[in-house]
Amino acid sequence: MATLAKRFGIELAEILEVRPRYNLAPSEETPAVVMKGEKKQLQIMKWGITRQWDKAKPPLFIINLKGEKLATGPFKAVLTKRRCLIPADGFYEWAGVSGKKQPFRFTMKDDSIFAFPAIFDDPSPAAKTTMRMFCIFTTAASDLVSPVHHRMPAILPRHLEGVWLDPDLDDPQCVIAMLISYPAEKMKSWAVSTVLNSARIDAPELIKPISHG
Repeated sequence: MATLAKRFGIELAEILEVRPRYNLAPSEETPAVVMKGEKKQLQIMKWGITRQWDKAKPPLFIINLKGEKLATGPFKAVLTKRRCLIPADGFYEWAGVSGKKQPFRFTMKDDSIFAFPAIFDDPSPAAKTTMRMFCIFTTAASDLVSPVHHRMPAILPRHLEGVWLDPDLDDPQCVIAMLISYPAEKMKSWAVSTVLNSARIDAPELIKPISHG
């Protein structure tokens, strides 16, 4: 937690218990950076926003949204009010290899911590939780990711993290303009074990490179 606090310029008012994660799955908990007043704060949130627009249908569980479609979608208003950052040091995408789902890990070239731009919701009756919930955004894949998958998570350049959190930024188009693919030349990737495909397994071995062919 101290590492995250230093990376994002946060003064810790309390110590949150956070363990390293190697296989974070939707509905699980992870730290998020939010603005509280004029200061940044770390909060624990659940991955996945629950929304129910039609009472006749089951609630929708949303883990990511396409950045390109936000301007006219139902989440447009949330973009101007409830933005946060999700710290990470890597993400996975899957490719079809010999009829199997082969996972690949993507990180910064220097292995540094980065941030997914995200929005959050306060808990609702449909969510069955007292914890805030978040979802991230996807965008067109970079040249590094596209051989594996046509989409990738949006990642903020470090100089835009403060802009994303700025509560005075209320122009949806300016917010959406930040949801783009991260430069391929600043990242690296490698194949990892298909053991990752089980959400029940969360161990350091999951991020080790393997050969595939």
